[in-house]
Amino acid sequence: MAETTLHDLVHDDLKARKTWEDRHAVWYKMRHQGIKRARKPYAGAPDLHFPLADTILDKLKPFYYRQLFASELLSDLTPQRPQMEEYARHAERWFDHELKSKTNLLSEILYVIDALLLGGVGICRPYWNAQRNRIQHDAIDPLHFIVPPETSDLQEAGRMVHVECLTRDQYAQRKAYNQDESFIKKICGRGPDTLTKTRERELREGLNGTADKDRIVVWNVWEGHQGKWVLKTLSPIDKELVIMPPLKNPFAHGMAPFVDFPRELKEKGFYASRGEVEKVAQFEKYLCKLWNKKGEALDFFATPLLTSDDAAAEGKNIHFSPGEFMPKGIRRVDFGQPPLALDQEMASVRGIAEQRVGMPDFGIGGSNTGKDPRTATEIDQLASLGGITTELRAHVFRLSLQRLLAMDWSLAVQYRGHSLDYLYEQAPASMPRAALHDKYQVTVGGSAESWNKQLEMQKAQALFTHAKNDGYYDQLELRKVYTETLNPRWVKRLVRDPQQQANSEQQDEMIKIPALMEGMPIKPEPQQNHQVRAEVVFAKLQQLSQSGAPVDPIAQQGLVGYLNARLALWKQLDNKSATAWWKEKQQLIKQQAEQRQQQQAQPGGQLLPFAAAGGAR
Repeated sequence: MAETTLHDLVHDDLKARKTWEDRHAVWYKMRHQGIKRARKPYAGAPDLHFPLADTILDKLKPFYYRQLFASELLSDLTPQRPQMEEYARHAERWFDHELKSKTNLLSEILYVIDALLLGGVGICRPYWNAQRNRIQHDAIDPLHFIVPPETSDLQEAGRMVHVECLTRDQYAQRKAYNQDESFIKKICGRGPDTLTKTRERELREGLNGTADKDRIVVWNVWEGHQGKWVLKTLSPIDKELVIMPPLKNPFAHGMAPFVDFPRELKEKGFYASRGEVEKVAQFEKYLCKLWNKKGEALDFFATPLLTSDDAAAEGKNIHFSPGEFMPKGIRRVDFGQPPLALDQEMASVRGIAEQRVGMPDFGIGGSNTGKDPRTATEIDQLASLGGITTELRAHVFRLSLQRLLAMDWSLAVQYRGHSLDYLYEQAPASMPRAALHDKYQVTVGGSAESWNKQLEMQKAQALFTHAKNDGYYDQLELRKVYTETLNPRWVKRLVRDPQQQANSEQQDEMIKIPALMEGMPIKPEPQQNHQVRAEVVFAKLQQLSQSGAPVDPIAQQGLVGYLNARLALWKQLDNKSATAWWKEKQQLIKQQAEQRQQQQAQPGGQLLPFAAAGGAR
C-alpha cells in the first residue's frame, strides 16, 4: 500500500468538503443572479428575482463594520504591570494610528464581513509585507482555504491550505519560487498529458487545477506539529512538484497567519457555520414565487382572455386593438380575486425572514399578529430580547477580531519598532520605546453593545444624572464618559478641568490689560467666564488705587469701561450672578473708602467711582 503523503491528505480534505462547496455555489447564485424558474407557465412569463438575501447582507455589513469603531481607539492594551499604564495609553494610540493609516485593515475587513455573511465564514490573513514596509491584511475567499473537515480551531489543525491561482507574470514576481521554464510548463493549467494523477481525480477549477493553460494553481500548505508551523509550497498537479523549499514560520507570535470569522457558533467544525443567505433561502424562493405570480396576474389583467357567446366564434382566436369594432357577445374572462393580498403576504414573509436572521432592529421588527396594539411593557421586553440577540452576534465577531488584533500587535512589535511617531487628535506625538513590547493583553475597543447608540446614550444620561455633584464620583471623568458617548473626539475639544479653564482665562485676561490701559477698544465675548475675567480687571483697578501713585486717566477709563461692558454682557446672560458679584464689590469699595478717610490718606491715586452699565444696584 502506497504511503499517504501531504499531497494526498489535502486532496482528501478537498473531497470531503464537496457538499459544502456545492451549497456555497447555490448561495452565491441566489444572492447575485437568483434561482431561475424551472419551467415557465407560458412564453414571456415573468422570471423575477426578489433580492431578499442581498438586501439583508447590505443592512448587516455596517453593523459588523461599526464594531471596529465601538470606541475612539481600535483596541485596548492592558499591561501586565500597573506601572506601565501610562505607556499603554501611548501604545494604544500608536497602534490605532498604525492600523488605520498604514495598513489596509479597514478595507479588507469589509471583504471578510461579506464572506461570513454570505457563506458562514470569512478568512483574514495578517502578515508583514516587506516590499511595502507595512502590516498587510488579505481577505481570502473561503473556497480557496482548505482544512480538514473536523477542524474547530485553526491553530490546532494539523494543516491548512491557502490556494492561489496565479498568472505567469505573478508567478515570475515571486523570486523564491522555482523559475525553471520546464518546471513552469508542468504546473501550468492542468499539467501536461504525461501527468495523469490529476485526471484520476475530479477537476475542481481553480483549486486543484485550471483549464486556463496560462495560469498556475499554487498550494500554500501550512503544516503544524506541536505548535510549530512550516510553510510548504506545492503544486496540486503532482506530489513531486515542489514549488519552493519548506519555510519555517517567520512570525514571532508562532501561529499560522490566518484568522477565521465564523458567522455563528452552532456546532464544532470549520464548515458548520451558516451564512445569512442559507437562513433566508426558503423565504427568498417564496418571495420570488409571489412576485412572479403578481407579474402573471398583471399580464392577464393588462391583456385579458376573451370569450364569446356566439357559437360561430368558437375556436377562433380573436385579436383586437384600440378603436376596432368588437364582435357580438365578446366578454372578458373573470378569474376572480386572489385568495390573499400578494403585497401584504410579501411584506409578512420579508418580516419573518428579517427576524430569522436577527436583524439589529431592537427586536420589534416583526408584525403584530394580535388584535390589540402592543403595550409599552411588551415593546420594552421585545427590544431587550432583540438587543441581547444582536449583542451575541457582535460577541462572536469580536472574538475573531480580538485574535486578529493580537496578531497585528505582535507583527507591529516585531517589525515596526523603527517608526514610533503617530498622530492623535490631529496633533503629532511619539511613543516611548519602552512602550513597545509583547506584554499586553490585546482586546477590542469598546463593547458589543456599542452598536446601539441610543441605548448607550440612555445609559450615559442615567449615570450622569445619578452621579452629578456626588463626591464619590470624579466629576471630570463623569463628564468625559458622557461626552465620549456622543462623540469621542469632542472630549479633548470640550471637556476641561474647571480650575484649569479658570487659570487659562485668567492668564488670557492679564495679557489684555496692558492694551486696555493704552486705550485699545477690546470687547468681551459671551462664551467667556465673566466672573473670572472681571476679578482680574477689578484686581488691577484695586492695585492702581492702593499704589499711592497718580492714576493715568486713559488707563483708568479703559479698564473701567471694559469692566462695565463685561458687567452689562454678564447681566444679559446671568443677571442674578452679575448683580450679586457687583454688590459684593461695591461693599468692598465702600469699606476701603472709609478706611482711607480714617487714615486721612492723600487724595492722589484714589480709585475713581464707577458703576456698571445699566445700573447694577
